[in-house]
Amino acid sequence: MKKIETLSELNALLQESAHQSVYFYKHSDRCSLCHLAIQEVQEFQREHPEAKVGFIDVLRNRDISNALAERSKIRHESPQIILYEKQEPVFHTSHSKITKEELERHYKS
Repeated sequence: MKKIETLSELNALLQESAHQSVYFYKHSDRCSLCHLAIQEVQEFQREHPEAKVGFIDVLRNRDISNALAERSKIRHESPQIILYEKQEPVFHTSHSKITKEELERHYKS
């Protein structure tokens, strides 16, 4: 997972989605569901190390989280996964619906 801490890092990953799938994972250390969700995302990454996953800490980088919500037109939730392909959001889910299997179902390498 690549930490996204600036708008330029967010924009760079959004640009990369023109050529390959990019997941954006929004996480909060204050949320108990996030601790379960991140384990699912990490398991997905272990099985698909080539997959691009951007990590947004919503407590430290609220501006980045808000920018992605505004750009994607998807209301912020935490935890949340948003999948971009060809610079457009094509899938999103949140909370306990974030599973390795769900990520795999939508992933195109």
